[in-house]
Amino acid sequence: MSNYQHILVAADFSKEFDSVMAKAMELQKLYNARLTLIHVVEYTGAMYTGEIPLPEDLDL
Repeated sequence: MSNYQHILVAADFSKEFDSVMAKAMELQKLYNARLTLIHVVEYTGAMYTGEIPLPEDLDL
């Protein structure tokens, strides 16, 4: 196995996220690596009303 220096965890906060994060933290400790958590939020017109029309079936 490689010697990890930086671990990036994409957080979607699903039901599996806790176990994924636990594994990432385990690897971070094992390799004394840097651990970064990222959560991406897609831009939508709802943030700025009237700017971009949203599809009616959009599930935010």
